[in-house]
Amino acid sequence: MPKKGLLITGIALVVLSLVGSLVQGGVSENLSDRGWFGHMFEDGHMFGGFGQTRSEPSIDGAEEITVVATNFAFEPPTIKVTEGSAVNVRLDNQGTVPHDLTVPELGLRVVASPGQEAVAGITDLQPGIYEMLCTYPGHADAGMTGTFVVEPDEST
Repeated sequence: MPKKGLLITGIALVVLSLVGSLVQGGVSENLSDRGWFGHMFEDGHMFGGFGQTRSEPSIDGAEEITVVATNFAFEPPTIKVTEGSAVNVRLDNQGTVPHDLTVPELGLRVVASPGQEAVAGITDLQPGIYEMLCTYPGHADAGMTGTFVVEPDEST
């Protein structure tokens, strides 16, 4: 098959996947029920409102961890914190499209537009190894994933 035919087939598969996810997932009012397509049209704007930055408030005096988002990776890919600590996670989006840093099990989501930074605070962390990812369509599949590790507090 010529290269042009492969390209057209690939594009068709992507479009069919998007349509299939839309039909299967739909768009719900509850963010946690929306799946990736719901994030795509969050706040009535494609990709959560290009140019907007949203996050939870930062916590005064908490340790700050900066994660750089590029197209399509987190640096560092692993975050380590201590159980029970309060942490501010700063997402520095050095990419050309919107990105978020989400840890679903911890309820953490930091959203930043291209060239912007956003900070979210999180407390009462329990020991464990948690998945970290960008929830924008295709970003995690392209490698934008990592690990959020909460280590036990050995001082107690």
